[in-house]
Amino acid sequence: MTSDAVLRRNHVTFSGAGLGPVLFLHGFGTDQSAWSQQSAAIGRNHCVIRYDHVGCGRSDFSVYSPDRYNSLFAYAQDLVEVCAASGAGPVIAVGHSVSGIIAALASMLAPEFFRALILLGASPRYVNDGGYEGGFSRADVDGILEMASSDFSAWIAGFVPAMIGVEDRASERYLNDTLRQMRPDIALSFLRVMLYCDHRQDMAGIRHPTWILQTQADRAVPRSAARFLHEAIRESRYRELPTTGHLPHLTAPDLVTGALEEILSTVS
Repeated sequence: MTSDAVLRRNHVTFSGAGLGPVLFLHGFGTDQSAWSQQSAAIGRNHCVIRYDHVGCGRSDFSVYSPDRYNSLFAYAQDLVEVCAASGAGPVIAVGHSVSGIIAALASMLAPEFFRALILLGASPRYVNDGGYEGGFSRADVDGILEMASSDFSAWIAGFVPAMIGVEDRASERYLNDTLRQMRPDIALSFLRVMLYCDHRQDMAGIRHPTWILQTQADRAVPRSAARFLHEAIRESRYRELPTTGHLPHLTAPDLVTGALEEILSTVS
């Protein structure tokens, strides 16, 4: 695939100027617009790259295939291709939720394209396993997928406030809208891949400086999962944000922007 085709496939956008580049990855159910406030602020001093995962936002839905996108490694390969197509040099990748793990995997597939990783609300596995607390039992995950497949609209109505986690009607409307813009079959497939993933063993292979940002209460990712990442990734630092919910870049944008600016100042 040519560079232009990759940029169109993932609706890659460029903004800002100066240091960097900083590449923002959105989580499940949103698109690159979720990072609008942070990218505007960071773009004052850095080149900024954003893109949409295939099946999300303004990406090319026609190239989606459940056979190709049957693991997070496929999304990681897309990220590697986006980095190559952008020609912007080693990036500081900022990944929310599942995209934190996608960025981590990509950094191992093609380490030359990455300078550092910032993982916000990321988890290497969502299902509990022995002494590991991922936040959900297998029965929980099976129930989530069953409800999402049987009545996608009703599932969204319950999912959105649980993920927002605070009283924030604007953020709830945003997440509701971006979820409903996804094709239900793609959303369900992505959700299944995400919830059943297990990348705990892979995390030891990360060799880039990594910052792990986690809120004090997150219905999707318990602090134990974020702590696991911190212990598994050799060059990592853990920072707890004084807020709650799974999407603090929407609900507490200034807090997240400040944390990112502080981290970027040390990397740059």
